[in-house]
Amino acid sequence: VFANGHGGQPQVLELAARELRLRHGDYVVVPYGVSRVPNVSGQFISEQERKLSMHAGHSETALMLALAPETVHMERAAAYFPPPFPSKTLSADGRPACAWVARDFGASGVIGDPTTATREQGEAILDSLANSWVQAITELFTMRWVVREEATWGRGHHTGHIQQTLV
Repeated sequence: VFANGHGGQPQVLELAARELRLRHGDYVVVPYGVSRVPNVSGQFISEQERKLSMHAGHSETALMLALAPETVHMERAAAYFPPPFPSKTLSADGRPACAWVARDFGASGVIGDPTTATREQGEAILDSLANSWVQAITELFTMRWVVREEATWGRGHHTGHIQQTLV
């Protein structure tokens, strides 16, 4: 399991996981965001937060209050939400459908509402994440999935080779 603790750049881990699967037929790699497993953060946030928070909002701030409170300056906390993305076809919920960085939405880098986060909420979120990861890792350890005896890498995939099956 590659557990990505940072929301940005998940594609890098996805590419690495695919590369490992190509090279090792029996190798299963799961690239997954740490907070994508079931957790209780949803019970502490507003609908707007649930829909548009993307960086340094309520849940991330609550977690940091639980893990490293000395790094959090709640006196500076301010809510900020980006304007809805102007294409309903590409983004029905208003989240940015284009590439973005936190600074696109303001100098603070906050995209969400950290103002009501508490250490206790962070501890509850952390406990629920830990429990879900224990369950996920246990399931992975005991699972049976597609086993390929041979590696795929080295069969020409890197040069565009496509294997054909003769009927």
